[in-house]
Amino acid sequence: MPALPEGYELDSANEDNKLSGNIAGDGSLVLKVYLKLKMLTVSFKNEGEAFGQPLTVKYGAKVSAPENPTKEKSATERYEFDGWYNGDAKWDFATDTLTEDITLTADWTANQYTITYKDKGGTDFSGAHGTSAPTKHTYGTATAIPAPTRTGY
Repeated sequence: MPALPEGYELDSANEDNKLSGNIAGDGSLVLKVYLKLKMLTVSFKNEGEAFGQPLTVKYGAKVSAPENPTKEKSATERYEFDGWYNGDAKWDFATDTLTEDITLTADWTANQYTITYKDKGGTDFSGAHGTSAPTKHTYGTATAIPAPTRTGY
């Protein structure tokens, strides 16, 4: 059988397929091959675990985005959902289409916090007194904060 068009496969359940036969006395031979679009599977993972049910869609189709996952948060854990990724590429549900079975993985970004330095009286001294202390902190990373200094103390 010749190569099939991309995204198609033999519809073996179609009883009208005629894949072989005998050449008639007039030299003719009629074969019938019925094709169908391949069905592909999209799975979702969040935090290494399956998320929701896999979807089965036709080759070349777009996929509907599932509900955004949530990540358990304690009082100190803060992450924001960044989207679904196919490997390193962010999946665009509005334009990306399926050409193979894939697993989309939830990606999370650690929140970033602003650091403000205040003295005992509550006065903001961020950047004052020659301070080169960091002004941002990303959750889950270590941020070294130098000991403050004050002239005459």
